[in-house]
Amino acid sequence: KNKKSEKIFIDLCYPIIWGALKRFDQLSYEDKEDLIQNIIIKDIYGKERDWSGIKKFRGDSKFTTYLYRIITYRALDFIKSKGMKYKSKTDSTDDVRINIASEGISIDNQIALNDALLILKNREREIVKLASEGYKHREIADKFKIPVNTVSSLISRVLKKLKNFMQEN
Repeated sequence: KNKKSEKIFIDLCYPIIWGALKRFDQLSYEDKEDLIQNIIIKDIYGKERDWSGIKKFRGDSKFTTYLYRIITYRALDFIKSKGMKYKSKTDSTDDVRINIASEGISIDNQIALNDALLILKNREREIVKLASEGYKHREIADKFKIPVNTVSSLISRVLKKLKNFMQEN
């Protein structure tokens, strides 16, 4: 009920929400601003402005994971309501995203995997992307001018990183 604390909390959430909405290219700046306001009002404050929205957070995951899930569902609902289709970014290795929805994996798992990919270094993401596209370790090694064993070790370490991230979140 402290106004200063409320402002600090919202000021901390705002960039997280904005950053999560960046991946939705089909949304305009104004749409993203509207979504942020709706998320803050409905999902954080609650309908009665009694913080009932945030009280739903059980604490069994990181708060940011909880918030990302809300943001994603709200954005996907908004996109669907406008008759648009969600397109995952796959153009650059700087923002590697794996579109696995067609393989029958839930949206929660797709979101978690894409969040996990963000913890990787650029080179690790590039190598994982090539491996996921079916490139042989030898081809990847030639492309990066590194030994094949290095590629194998790197992929093994990356898989462990991703597994640990997924288990923690």
